[in-house]
Amino acid sequence: MLAPHMEGEKKDAVEYRLSFVTRDEDTTALRAALSAHGAEIAKEQPLIKVRLAYPVKKQQFGFSGAFVLLTAPGALQEALAAVTRSENVLRAMATREFPGEEEKAMGIPPSMGHPRSARRAVRERVYRSQLSNEALEKKIEEILQ
Repeated sequence: MLAPHMEGEKKDAVEYRLSFVTRDEDTTALRAALSAHGAEIAKEQPLIKVRLAYPVKKQQFGFSGAFVLLTAPGALQEALAAVTRSENVLRAMATREFPGEEEKAMGIPPSMGHPRSARRAVRERVYRSQLSNEALEKKIEEILQ
């Protein structure tokens, strides 16, 4: 639910992805900080224990997760600042969700880009535009004459 001061801005809510790494599996402080700033959690990725590439706040391991949030653009900075101030959160990053309409309709995840058939068509077009060795030799002879 959006906070009372956000009710008027509900139609202006934008979808953001909040990726984070916490010290332990408890995300209640994180959720409280988000709801206090009017962010609504639409989707949630389960937490996964990960080994960190380098120690962060003297921690070798953390729990990585992500939320898809609905919030007003102006409230995102405040919510992100509150999340990063939380002692349980090691790292946090928010990005805007931009699923392509075409890929979304086809059921292709945004990370995959174009389907294989589209890439194959581009590759075939490039190969067709290239000259064979015989055609290239003929073209050179025409130029030299």
